[in-house]
Amino acid sequence: MREATGTLNTFRIVIIFTLFFACFITLAITYNKIIKLKNESISIIELYEGVTYNSLPILNNYLRNSGYNGHGQCDDGEYGLRDLNSIDLTQVGSNDNTRYLYCLKMDDVTDSTGSVKIYYNVKLFYNFDIPLFGGVSLMTFKINSETKRITYHQDLANSYIIKRGSL
Repeated sequence: MREATGTLNTFRIVIIFTLFFACFITLAITYNKIIKLKNESISIIELYEGVTYNSLPILNNYLRNSGYNGHGQCDDGEYGLRDLNSIDLTQVGSNDNTRYLYCLKMDDVTDSTGSVKIYYNVKLFYNFDIPLFGGVSLMTFKINSETKRITYHQDLANSYIIKRGSL
């Protein structure tokens, strides 16, 4: 009887270790996917030289086709998107508890030659949930990144969705 109890406890330990290992592998693989989505999002914004009426639909299509579905809260002053089928960015206020798909913020810098450079902070979200429990999100990770500095073209100011000086 003593050997049967010892074998049962060993079996429980193996099962628990296997479950923890499977959760860790799932978390690592999915987190890697979100990092790839973030890097490609940065590349799209840099390619189109900002968040413009041309770049935002391409960014949304890429995220939608990649199966992105993270949600989280944006910080005050950022712009958030609620629907990947839309280009309607919403500026987030201080008491806004809305959950957005991603967040954007434009900052600008004037260099020594007087030309204005802009860069964007991009925030994607990764929700770690367990589908067996009704999709309850256990943790939400924020993945932040920043574009390279992009030359701001005053003559193209109307094509930028996030306007300079609007923050």
